[in-house]
Amino acid sequence: MKVWVAAGALAAIAIVLLAVVLRQSGEPPVQVAASPGATTVAAAPAEVQRPPSDPALAGVTSVRLRVGPDFPPERQKAILDLLAAAGITGVRVEALPFEIATSRVGYYRAEDEAAAQALGRVVASVVTGGAAVGVRDYGQLLADAAPGRLDLWVGG
Repeated sequence: MKVWVAAGALAAIAIVLLAVVLRQSGEPPVQVAASPGATTVAAAPAEVQRPPSDPALAGVTSVRLRVGPDFPPERQKAILDLLAAAGITGVRVEALPFEIATSRVGYYRAEDEAAAQALGRVVASVVTGGAAVGVRDYGQLLADAAPGRLDLWVGG
């Protein structure tokens, strides 16, 4: 039991540190080492093409797709294809050094909650096999996040 608690605490610390490091840079890096063996890969600066397939997505300015190590490239491509079909391009893909236990969409501002729910619906077929994708408020983790920023965490 102590091992699981310690592992959870380490994962939480890694997430917070990663959020702080990524928040400090204005331009997305092409590749950033979060820890040995972990990389962040950006397709391009995050941008959203209009019109989105769901009006709730109109305010989305950036999406970060966060996946664990050894995430299947074909599954990542399927998610990116769904996002592009919904009008969201320039998604920043971040490969993390740990497995993601629960797929979810994180938002940082109350006004982005509807967009987070819409994003969850867009990717549900690939992320959860059609089941609802959970939505979480991360406003307390990153109080100065840009409006319209969403983080899509996808478990293996």
